[in-house]
Amino acid sequence: LFSIPLLGKLITVLGAIKIDRGGNDVGAIKASISAAENGGAVTIFPQGHRYPGINPATTPKRNGAALIAYRSGCDVIPVGIRMKNGKYGLFRKIDVVFGERIENSAFNFQNGGRDEYDKATELMFDKVVELSNYGDLPSYDPRNDKHVNSARKKR
Repeated sequence: LFSIPLLGKLITVLGAIKIDRGGNDVGAIKASISAAENGGAVTIFPQGHRYPGINPATTPKRNGAALIAYRSGCDVIPVGIRMKNGKYGLFRKIDVVFGERIENSAFNFQNGGRDEYDKATELMFDKVVELSNYGDLPSYDPRNDKHVNSARKKR
């Protein structure tokens, strides 16, 4: 979205943080932690990108939201996005469903680290999946994932 001339400028002015989804963008993580610590809203898709038409419960997840929750000490509000067949479309109805706040203490963070982030991500994402209600969509298949396959080609 940042590469679309007018839209890129608009979302930047509105406080969007550009992130390099292909790697570990430390600058974006630090900016997100700072925004959360200062009372800002930080919105993260735990999968790193959208998987239209796929049951989100079966897609791979990343731990960025858990890392930010740990470092900032902030609570998390899970949000589900519902749309017909799990796909976006022009003029297609989209429902945004907000879940109950997950207090930071529910994550039982001790020292951070991958295991704690994995558990926190699972807790967050289970709530998102529950709110989204896409159990009838097909499961994720990494062989059909253009993001995974394009990353393999670059290596």
